[in-house]
Amino acid sequence: MSLRTLACVVALLCFSSAASAQYAIHIGSASGLPGQTVTVPVMLDNPSGAQGFQLGLLHDGAVVTATAIGQGPVLLGSNGGAGADYFFFELAPTGGPGIVVGSILSLSPPLETIPAGINNDVAILTYTISALAAPGASSTLSVSAGLGTPPIAVVISVDGVSQLPATTAGSISVETPSVSGLACSIIDPCTCDASLSWTNGFGYDSIEISQNGTPVATLPGTATSHALTLPFGTAADLCVTGTANATASAAACCTLTCTPLPAGTPPSGLVTTVDHATCEATLSWTNNEPDYAGLEVRIDGTPALSLPGTATSAIVSLPATEIVFTLSVGATDACGLTLPETSSTGECLPEQFTRGDVNGDGNIDITDPIAGLSYVFAGAPAGCLDALDPNDSGAIDISDMIYMLTYVFAAGQAPLAPFPSCGVDPSDTDPLDCQTYVCP
Repeated sequence: MSLRTLACVVALLCFSSAASAQYAIHIGSASGLPGQTVTVPVMLDNPSGAQGFQLGLLHDGAVVTATAIGQGPVLLGSNGGAGADYFFFELAPTGGPGIVVGSILSLSPPLETIPAGINNDVAILTYTISALAAPGASSTLSVSAGLGTPPIAVVISVDGVSQLPATTAGSISVETPSVSGLACSIIDPCTCDASLSWTNGFGYDSIEISQNGTPVATLPGTATSHALTLPFGTAADLCVTGTANATASAAACCTLTCTPLPAGTPPSGLVTTVDHATCEATLSWTNNEPDYAGLEVRIDGTPALSLPGTATSAIVSLPATEIVFTLSVGATDACGLTLPETSSTGECLPEQFTRGDVNGDGNIDITDPIAGLSYVFAGAPAGCLDALDPNDSGAIDISDMIYMLTYVFAAGQAPLAPFPSCGVDPSDTDPLDCQTYVCP
């Protein structure tokens, strides 16, 4: 039995009609991506209880296809949850593309009604958006009394009278696909340089990058990456939006926070050893970071040598003799920050002498301890104090003279280096010097 025949039998939809602005049919709206399925409600405004309704609805077949029609929540709750006794629809009526739908809640007593109210959901329409639909396209869902054979009228049945409702069209809009696979990373924690990359989900006209809701870049529609600099220590919400046909996609977003790196730990424990014959200073130290950005050796604050960040030793030439130089090693950390230096001192004392040859005649004999005694007890001049220190104690006293006498007369221990040949002091860390000795 058709909707029109059944409606006449129960005398609900075929009585004389009366127009009333209080009754209305509203069609909802929806949006989705090409190929997606969306649902749209049919809603009634009925100030009095209604026993049924019917309508036709046109759509754009190039944009959407009607695939299903079901009862809305108001109908499904009737008759003890069994739904309307009669629910009729066609997905492809004549005069389309469009649909027709109608319902009578009860075919036998007690006759139930659609409760008086606003926006009563009486039907749910399901549409599939064409996979070929362009973003920004849309289909109007307009109420029509010209669908079907014979045409279906648009009415709400109230107590056997067909009310002619006001109507509000709905629509289905085609969305722009979002980008996918958004990857966000900080590529340089020192500068807070970051990188975004993604896969385009459509042939966009343009792509917009926003940070914390503010646009920061507009890119060509083919772009799949973008570099930008973030603020230190502040979370940045980054979003990528594609636009096609003036329709923006949903944003693909991520959050990045660039945390400032702590300052590195500088090198420490610098030790300096000087080769007095060449005035070359050998420096060694401990690195407290696995790999500095770079190291630099300085002499009295003046750069002398640049080294890779993994170096732990170096050799530099002291620029003058008999001057105490401050040697230091400084490092820059991974972000180029200059770290505190580690330092020590070094002095080149290239004087050559023979230890024990107090009078400088090139021989070690009785005259040398006698000359030493004259220096110790009589204040006689001595041109090479290092020669008067045969035990290399760093101090000159009676023990040095006894040491010499023992060596000369009792085959005692020989003076320490440099001995017996003339040379530089290999352990010149004492205050004694040797300014006038001339090697024979």
